[in-house]
Amino acid sequence: MTPETINILVSIAVSLLAGVGSSLFVLGRYKQKVDDAKERITELEREVKALGKEIVACTTKLEGGKGKDAYTQRKSPVTLNEKGTTLLKRSGADKFVLDNLDELIAKIGEQSPKTAYDVQELSDKVIRDMMNDVRFNPLKNFAFVDGLEIDFVVLVASLYLRDLALAKLGFAYDDIDKTKPATV
Repeated sequence: MTPETINILVSIAVSLLAGVGSSLFVLGRYKQKVDDAKERITELEREVKALGKEIVACTTKLEGGKGKDAYTQRKSPVTLNEKGTTLLKRSGADKFVLDNLDELIAKIGEQSPKTAYDVQELSDKVIRDMMNDVRFNPLKNFAFVDGLEIDFVVLVASLYLRDLALAKLGFAYDDIDKTKPATV
């Protein structure tokens, strides 16, 4: 080999090494940028998840929350709204009331209600008194599986019972508001 050939080969080798080194450096910078982007995306995913929970909480509050207003009309007398009617049917509370209607109305009647409002309040009490009866277990199981407070199932059942019991006990639905006690 001639000295010129050696110089050319050394120049090529040095150029290749410089090119490879430069490429590795650039690739390292891009890898760092990709790693930084992955960390930022993970952080953004956590923030979006937290924001989603806050949006659900705000929506819940705006729609009446998970409180009884979520299942009833905001008027007097209280009536079930669409969500309340759906809960009544999905939970089986309507079937429970119908299957035990005569007994439930008899228990309300035993308390000698004087007003339609009394029938409303006694309907709630009679349903609550049934909570330890084995016939009520399907409703409790529904609430447990659905992640729902049993009070909401009791609410829709008692309003349904009230509506059925009023006429049978000699009261008119419209009398509820007239006999409602004054609040402080």
